[in-house]
Amino acid sequence: MAKPSSLADIDAAVALAAASTRRLTWFERLPADAQEKFLAAREKFHSGGYGSLPRLTLARALIDYAEKNGLRACDYKRMGEWLAKQN
Repeated sequence: MAKPSSLADIDAAVALAAASTRRLTWFERLPADAQEKFLAAREKFHSGGYGSLPRLTLARALIDYAEKNGLRACDYKRMGEWLAKQN
């Protein structure tokens, strides 16, 4: 019968492999300064800082901003879902 500690070593190796294969989200791939800007835009949207601008219109604007600044974002539907999230 195998020692329990040998299974713990395997479990740790599996956990490490699983964590390293998880795909990063579009947001996680952004540089830290870009993440801060996008979060600030979402907070401004939630606080009414963009007036009655529809969520998907803002999503398109954020995607355009990302593209113009060499950043890779997501599609506008996913961006709209991200904008709808509360902190």
